[in-house]
Amino acid sequence: MLKSTGTSILVCALWLLYVLKCLSFVTRSLNKPDNTFLYVINRTSFLHRLIACIILMTILFFPVGWYGFLIVGVALYHHYYVSALLLLMYLILLCVGPALRIVYKMRHPGTPMYRESRRPRLSFGYPGVLIHYIAAQQKIIFITIKIFTCSLLYFFTRINIPEAYDIQFPYLFFSLGIMANGIIIHRIRSFEENYMLPYRGAPVSLHKRLADYLLFYLIILLPEIITLATLTPVHLHYQDAVYFALCAFGLVVLMNSICFLEDFTMNQYLRIILLVLCLQYYFVVASLLSVLYIIYIVTAIIIFYRSFNLFEKRPKPRSGL
Repeated sequence: MLKSTGTSILVCALWLLYVLKCLSFVTRSLNKPDNTFLYVINRTSFLHRLIACIILMTILFFPVGWYGFLIVGVALYHHYYVSALLLLMYLILLCVGPALRIVYKMRHPGTPMYRESRRPRLSFGYPGVLIHYIAAQQKIIFITIKIFTCSLLYFFTRINIPEAYDIQFPYLFFSLGIMANGIIIHRIRSFEENYMLPYRGAPVSLHKRLADYLLFYLIILLPEIITLATLTPVHLHYQDAVYFALCAFGLVVLMNSICFLEDFTMNQYLRIILLVLCLQYYFVVASLLSVLYIIYIVTAIIIFYRSFNLFEKRPKPRSGL
């Protein structure tokens, strides 16, 4: 981390995402009616409130940020004084910044955590609705998954050299990151079942519905596609990069179609995805990525056409979506 700028940026970005998630957790807790008694702290001084919130954020951040202070010690030992100072200031900022936000939130209850942007929003029909949902409700976990997936792809593909070129090892880890998108896909399906029911009754053909999903997941995979483009052709051949992108696209579309088979809970859904991950291992070992993406896409389309209307007629149990 001290010698690689890319690694430093990646770790700092992950710390920031974790702190934002902690801030979101605290904000949601303050909004619960059972926790309104906490606002009595407003009767104390600003300094007292700030110190209390800093201690709170430090405790929440410590499980993942403790090794940051260890890195500061290593930097001092190796006389990297500038790096140690910058890292220490960043760690302090990660605790103080959210603490100030919590103090403001407690002083002004009922205000949204983030101000809504007044810039005009682009509309892409139904895919645009799903994109707005991710941007409003799932942006932290979405960014985390994308950083995780693109990092796996980038670092495991960078080890490829002309003398020892291999795509099996990088793809296995890349597919693991793509599988993580299943969390977002399941939450999107829950959002659709709760808030997009009027769209179900609209006179829209299955072809149009499938096209909407295909366009949406193509947009979702843009970070991975851009990462593949940066690795081509030095660390990844053009043909293999296309296979990587097609397999990723087919996999996310398949995971979306699986949601229409049954009203799965998150645990059930993740077990099915894990089974798919195990089955694809044999295709990867046999270097059959050119066949794997076809199987993904064809299976996803068949499941979608056979299950979409049946799923809409099926009663929704409370335990699932």
